[in-house]
Amino acid sequence: MEILPLVFTAIATVGLYACFYRWVQHRNLRGPRVWPILGSVLDVSRNHWRMHDYAYDYCKKYYPTYVTKMPGFNYVVTVDPANVEHVLKTNFSNYDKGEEQHLHLGDLLGDGIFNADGDIWKKHRKVASYEFASKGLRDHSFHNFKNNAVRLCQILDRAAEENKPVDMMDLMLRLTF
Repeated sequence: MEILPLVFTAIATVGLYACFYRWVQHRNLRGPRVWPILGSVLDVSRNHWRMHDYAYDYCKKYYPTYVTKMPGFNYVVTVDPANVEHVLKTNFSNYDKGEEQHLHLGDLLGDGIFNADGDIWKKHRKVASYEFASKGLRDHSFHNFKNNAVRLCQILDRAAEENKPVDMMDLMLRLTF
């Protein structure tokens, strides 16, 4: 009797069991439907063109927090201020970015504040906090925000006078970038 088909069958059985076990563990998560192996890929890909509305819909449905399972990673979406404070302030050190993010984004972000953890991140944050607290940045930001607000009002007034619809998303993106 050939041993290769038995080995293949054993590996396939263990693999399918592992996938099924993970699916059973995660099928009751609050969020999009979870499929074995695929996670929530089908749901997310069907809604990729409306991702913000999609996330908003799930935030309303599963308020205040939901989980989306994807192959290889999960992401958690929360709109609870207490959860946000816990992650970004109270218990920040428990939510590191990890080696995998550094590996994938290292060429783009290096060891900067958006890709660093621990002491390196603290060093970058300390330097950045001085810059963001400076009077020069405040004055520059105020000037730009004021000019953009004036432009926004002019555009909206003109659209209202001409009774024309306004694509607010396009307008906001133009004013922020």
